[in-house]
Amino acid sequence: MPLSAPPPLPAGVLKVERWFQSIWVLCELVASMCLTACFCAFFSLTFLAFNRYVFVCKNVWYDTIFKVTNKTRL
Repeated sequence: MPLSAPPPLPAGVLKVERWFQSIWVLCELVASMCLTACFCAFFSLTFLAFNRYVFVCKNVWYDTIFKVTNKTRL
């Protein structure tokens, strides 16, 4: 967040909060989407770290674990 951005207005925050409380399905949907995105990011970074660990530290196993069967041409 840039330093020049104004702080959120309390009236707007309270209005949005009441709006989400009145439409609880939308609140659940937003929470579910946020949670799904967080899990995807976590597992993606975990897999990337594992891939790099195997490539750097256990290079002999890399081709066995991460075998590419179908190569696409660019």
